[in-house]
Amino acid sequence: MSKKMDLTNQRFGRLTVIGENPEPYRSRSGSITRRWNCRCDCGKLVTVLQGSLTTGNTKSCGCLSREKAASRHKDLSGKRFGKLVVVKRIPLDNSRADGYQNGWLCKCDCGKEAVACTEDLTSGHKKSCGCYAVESASELARTDGRNVFGRYEGTMISQIKPGRKPSKCNKSGVVGVHWNVRRQRWIARIGFQGKKITIGSFQNLDEATRARKKAEEKYFAPIIERWNEELRKKMGGALAC
Repeated sequence: MSKKMDLTNQRFGRLTVIGENPEPYRSRSGSITRRWNCRCDCGKLVTVLQGSLTTGNTKSCGCLSREKAASRHKDLSGKRFGKLVVVKRIPLDNSRADGYQNGWLCKCDCGKEAVACTEDLTSGHKKSCGCYAVESASELARTDGRNVFGRYEGTMISQIKPGRKPSKCNKSGVVGVHWNVRRQRWIARIGFQGKKITIGSFQNLDEATRARKKAEEKYFAPIIERWNEELRKKMGGALAC
């Protein structure tokens, strides 16, 4: 009987074999392939099929192919993206979900440094070290008729946000619902784009409350969604890669 091959301490590209993995790979057909635990020159531990090592198909934990891919990427050094000017390529503190580990060190116009992925820079997703988001938030905070404290699409956003409290003179405890003494019924109304809309009159408060909530979903929810989307776009430069 031929002696089993021992790959311990042998090198294959960047991989050094530590020892055989006690759990071999079993294919669907039932065939068994030996596996070896290896340490890559970058420090990462990986388990590799014996055939992949001996044929040279696997030479690293994956860092070699990532570095080759990175070397083929266009050099962004000196390029400007929003407030960021690319200084040089550097590794990311943490690799992304797809294993990509390379990023760019950038200098922001405000003087701070930031690290960004190629995709975030070229797509316009990252435009600053984060100061752009602060400036955008400050701009949105001005009462210029277009922000959260002013008007957006003809509606006061601050007045239609979920969870707002009713005024002190409201006896029902529900925004937009009040008791009509003369009619002896609960009246539900909603204000939208400068108009007062009467939703209906109801015998009990629960019905009026449900009607008011349904109207908010119809009138308020779409405009709030559009507002939030605009806010996300304005603050996109602060998102990390």
